[in-house]
Amino acid sequence: MKLRICKISLKNFKTFEDITIHPNANFNIIIGENSAGKSTIFEAIHLWEKCYQTYILSSRKGFYKVKRSTNRYVNYQDLDFLRITKDEDLFYDPRHPELGKCSEITISLTNSDNEAQVWNLGFKITCPSSIENAFFRVQPVEEREFTSFANDFCGTGRYLDEAIFIYQTRPVSGVHQFEPYYNEAQIKKKIQKGSSHEVLRNKIISKRRSITGLEESISEITEKIVKFSLPSPTRREKDEYVCLDVSVDGSKPYDLHLQGSGFLQIVEILATVEFIDAPLKLLLVDEPDSHIHSKLQKNLLAHLRCIDHNQFFIISHNDQFVTNAGENEVFFLSEDNKSIGDLRPINKSSFDIIKKSLGGVILSLENLNQAKHIAFVEGADDEEYLKALNSKLRQINHEINCLSEVAFFSR
Repeated sequence: MKLRICKISLKNFKTFEDITIHPNANFNIIIGENSAGKSTIFEAIHLWEKCYQTYILSSRKGFYKVKRSTNRYVNYQDLDFLRITKDEDLFYDPRHPELGKCSEITISLTNSDNEAQVWNLGFKITCPSSIENAFFRVQPVEEREFTSFANDFCGTGRYLDEAIFIYQTRPVSGVHQFEPYYNEAQIKKKIQKGSSHEVLRNKIISKRRSITGLEESISEITEKIVKFSLPSPTRREKDEYVCLDVSVDGSKPYDLHLQGSGFLQIVEILATVEFIDAPLKLLLVDEPDSHIHSKLQKNLLAHLRCIDHNQFFIISHNDQFVTNAGENEVFFLSEDNKSIGDLRPINKSSFDIIKKSLGGVILSLENLNQAKHIAFVEGADDEEYLKALNSKLRQINHEINCLSEVAFFSR
């Protein structure tokens, strides 16, 4: 069974009053201005995962039957991935006329092998009125949806806590000079807590006999020959810290922490992708453009698209990602979307409009950088006039489109 998220619904959650997101089954690039709520979507996914894990029985083959008199809880202190200073910050409006101090987060899962199978797994997260900043009460929106999912998924011989693994990579400016050895459970916990960069060396050396595959992937993206010097497995029993050197383009090997931030960001993403095995591996990439050069961003996106069994969500306010995006992969989060309450992928024809709203001059510079020929014209109507002449000329002489690689710039 290969699971995918087909819908995300948020009600009374932070900056969102009521919104439904319709993600792509494989690749999603969420762009928008600062403070639009892009990272809030990631927070909602993490909180949903926390509720999901809390709701699983100890047998791992079913969910708790929660009644009005009994509830499951998540501790306020355990939600350090949420950017809130008090429990009421979780809600769009703590005095919401219908929900009050209650948020609803629903993630709809589908079996990509059988698209007719959809499970709407939603949680109500409620703040108690008697005590502040202590815990949130968790209840299912529709209990029968959870029962159906448990029956269908566990029928394949898997356990519910193995169904979904959500992990997030954040901008990495550097890694620790000294990184202790960790076991697999400790590495997973670090990844889930958003501290994946603290175990980068461990992810690289763990569960592998050969480093060739990772080296080839990084070399393809960076367009340089990358070689790692793995420590012997026996060093785990003798050393406190992981020693991992890397050579780039035949250079002298240096410790990993001495590499550039862009290189570390790429290694962090790829090492995390290959570490976990689950029917739904959800990788949340937070602003990879912070440290990665625009040329390498294009290579990174092309490589990530070739990786199967993952669903990627990338957030950015950089228009470069729009340039390299495919059909139905770009989501532009704006105040209009939030007011309407519906976020869907934008058409490719709208890409230039979105870019202009993000940066304006960036689009012109990008066209200049990618063009083989540049034509300076008096105004926009001159560009249209030349294109119309070219179109007529091609109809008469059947010439190739000589303007296809020309960038026009009006004064």
